[in-house]
Amino acid sequence: MSITLSKGEKVSLAKAASVSLAKSGDAPQTAVQAQAAAGAAAGMSAVMAAAIHNVAMAIGWSAVEKSGFLSRFFGKEIDLDASCIAVDSNGDVVDVVFYNKPSGCNGQIRHSGDDRTGEASGDNELIYVKLDTLPPTITQLFFVITSYEGQNFNDIKNAYCRLINYDTKLELIHYNISGSGKHTAMVMCKLVKEPAGWAMQAIGANAMGTTPSSMFREVLKYV
Repeated sequence: MSITLSKGEKVSLAKAASVSLAKSGDAPQTAVQAQAAAGAAAGMSAVMAAAIHNVAMAIGWSAVEKSGFLSRFFGKEIDLDASCIAVDSNGDVVDVVFYNKPSGCNGQIRHSGDDRTGEASGDNELIYVKLDTLPPTITQLFFVITSYEGQNFNDIKNAYCRLINYDTKLELIHYNISGSGKHTAMVMCKLVKEPAGWAMQAIGANAMGTTPSSMFREVLKYV
């Protein structure tokens, strides 16, 4: 059973549920359009499971098609990047994990490594987070995707980002981003530390940016 979540709603990660920003069977939608039906919270108790301790952000896309002779030499590769931006209780960015800094928050957030082409099958990049052992000063985590070479998401095939329970591989949130607009970045979602534990909030906000640092200002809009 899958639970839908409108953007801006929260679901507690103390109990697990599958969340989708795209309606099943629909074409990819823009961040503004991609929201599921409201009122899902009433049905959450039926599918709650064990607490979530480890999550992973995953992104994937298809490599650029090089059909012509010259394109094999001059065609620009598609390089999407997954990043995790850590924010403290003062609303300040205190750490970021991405392709050039694959470990952060005392090693509790790790990047799988930079994929510069999208040629690998399945998830091309992942970021792993150990929620239980994060530094206590970290109160929010933002998961961001950027297009390093500047191709917009209308021009990238089979692109998606998702958040999973890494222990069970249960998908918590999934967003299909191909054809979603002439932007080069997205703030997918954030995790918020609350008294009862960590909660996930869907964001799905389109943005313009090619590196994690170019997204700091955008992320801080949602602190």
